[in-house]
Amino acid sequence: MHSLHIDQYLQMDTTGYRVLISVLAIIVSIIILNKVNKTKLNHFISDKVKFLAGGIFLSGIILYMIGFWDEGSKGNILTLFFRASLSSLEMFVSHSDLIEVRHSMHENALYMFVFALVHFLAVLLSAILIIPLIAYIWHSKSVLRKLRTPRLFIFWGESTSSFMLAEDIIRTQKDNNYRILFLETPSDGKGSDSSIHFTHLFSGSLVKNERMERIANLRALLLSSKVSLLKRDNEQSLKDILSYAGLSFLYKCLAKDTIKDIKIFFLSSDQEMNRKNASALISTTEPKDSPMLKKKVEVYCHSFYNDLCVVYSYGSLYMRSLGKNNVSLSIVDSARLSIVELKNNPIHHPVNYVNPDTTTATARKPFTALIVGFDESGEEALKFVYEFGCFVGADGKKNPLKCYVLCANAEGTKNRYYLAHPSFANNPEVEFISFSKNSKEFHAWEKNVLNDLNFVFVNTGDDMTNLGMATDILHLAHRNRTTDPHYFKIFIRSYDIKYYNELCDMATYYNNTNPEWGENVVVFGCKKDLFTYKSVVNQQAVMDSIAFYNVFAKMTGCEDWMTRYKNLSRTYAQHQELAYSLNQDMSNYWHARTKALLAGVNNTSDKERFEQLLQCVATRPDMTHYAEELAQCKTPEEHNAVVRKYCTYQGTDEQRQILFNLAKTEHMRWCAMMEIMGYTPYYEDIQDGDARIKDTIKKKHSCMVSIEKMQTVSSLSETIPYDYAVVDICLQMAAGLIHM
Repeated sequence: MHSLHIDQYLQMDTTGYRVLISVLAIIVSIIILNKVNKTKLNHFISDKVKFLAGGIFLSGIILYMIGFWDEGSKGNILTLFFRASLSSLEMFVSHSDLIEVRHSMHENALYMFVFALVHFLAVLLSAILIIPLIAYIWHSKSVLRKLRTPRLFIFWGESTSSFMLAEDIIRTQKDNNYRILFLETPSDGKGSDSSIHFTHLFSGSLVKNERMERIANLRALLLSSKVSLLKRDNEQSLKDILSYAGLSFLYKCLAKDTIKDIKIFFLSSDQEMNRKNASALISTTEPKDSPMLKKKVEVYCHSFYNDLCVVYSYGSLYMRSLGKNNVSLSIVDSARLSIVELKNNPIHHPVNYVNPDTTTATARKPFTALIVGFDESGEEALKFVYEFGCFVGADGKKNPLKCYVLCANAEGTKNRYYLAHPSFANNPEVEFISFSKNSKEFHAWEKNVLNDLNFVFVNTGDDMTNLGMATDILHLAHRNRTTDPHYFKIFIRSYDIKYYNELCDMATYYNNTNPEWGENVVVFGCKKDLFTYKSVVNQQAVMDSIAFYNVFAKMTGCEDWMTRYKNLSRTYAQHQELAYSLNQDMSNYWHARTKALLAGVNNTSDKERFEQLLQCVATRPDMTHYAEELAQCKTPEEHNAVVRKYCTYQGTDEQRQILFNLAKTEHMRWCAMMEIMGYTPYYEDIQDGDARIKDTIKKKHSCMVSIEKMQTVSSLSETIPYDYAVVDICLQMAAGLIHM
């Protein structure tokens, strides 16, 4: 009787149940929408969803086993279980097998109510992971419609690097005149999230919710793109390619007068995709009346700086020079940035490892480096030690320098490198070797060079391999090195942030427990240090080089940085000229500390001599009209007299010798940088009267000879005062007389 009463009650008009379920759905949706920006949401889902899903799944199995208890499945428990399990899984994708349930159960109000409730909960549990994402996108569109801030940072795709940069923007930009927007693409996982299915409960959607929570914590906006790559067609505008990506709404927002500065970041680990996206943007051709031409649009592409990136970078400069778009492109090369991290810290400069003689600005010890692994970071490490390891030796000649490169395919790597850097083909200072790290040959070779090693770079591409390799080399050094351990340092490249703490723990342990060796283990290249506003957006290295060059230009009467930049924007030859100029500018700034250390800026005992050296620097004639005076010379004698005038200091022989050696060091550094950029000397033995000085297309330069040789050739000697100008600026910077 009691059962009959319940059955009759449940068979009332279903309108009440529909209202009840609708109210429950609305309440749950409101709760979810209210929790979109709360950090507890994802933790709640992560903690409870598997338990809830399991309970609903088991309830579905029981319901379907009852419903399928008919015909061929009746009494066959195994068949019944498999059929019920499959149908229960399908409930989570809003699919019902109710039509296959025996007809008698369709008329049972209690069964149908429980079935409807379980099915509703299954769909709700799947949808609960998607609703916050949809709601957040709606919220973002609403904010964009009302956007009034002048700056917009757009991250195309979600990646660890993007989040790190966005977090740094929040930390450093306190003016609140910007918004951050993330564009979700299929490559971020949306392709698999677009249809709701059971596996969301255990993998994809949980990750998606974690990313959305991270975006919400940044108070950033979120939109979704229907394609992962931008379309690339000729004569296509930014409006067209955003429309193709399903982002017409975004273009309308970008075109607003209130938005003046747009920065777009492609920072995923897929460098090829980043380049394709960037190339599509820089190839746009805007109509003359396009509002985008009035805005500052900057694109940042995470990629190794190869020849293709050079084409894109200068291609964007060329398009802007024609007035066809207003897009500039900056390559974010994490390998290069990792070495910039070391260049920015004078403690890690080779000058500290050659026992400099500050009375002559020369090196007393050779410099030797080992580079383990020759990926992009290995190439940058070689450039660093080869350029910054140039010094004048005690005998007045170039100080001995040796760079060993240990890699798996030494012969092939060497040939590839020589093809791009022909001056290294016959250069005994760089040697490629191919030993297995576990071979007897490697250990015998390593013991042989161990006492000479100053720098060891370990960059195999894998953090754990780096850790093991660095530990092995360090232990070998502890057992066998007999020379001063303070002249020995191991640099370990961090590639993946999840292993960064392990690398740092290793470095901290050895540095703290072995004080007689000093802090000789350094971890560098962590993403959180590389992907910062200062290094990526502000491009601090470029800003420093601009400041240095402008001081140089003012001192020597040259055009300022921006004028030079605009004048070298059209042709391929001009772009090559600009490339080598910009690289030399940056190196001049970084190398300033090296010259100051050679001059004794940090030595207390040398303080008085350094101050006297600065007084000597002030006596060299002002170079503002140097080029004009050279142009007015009619005879070689007049020419040489003008050059001598601007190479003359009023001071002691010791002071003049120091300044000459510093100028000589600067010229050696300049030559090394030219070799790194692929240049070779124009002549094997240049003579006075040889007309050609440089060819930026063939990458040849006549000045790639010793400074002593330059002094004998009139056409080359006139560049020596510029070396002195660089030295003067470096010393005045170190003394605080010039502020960048």
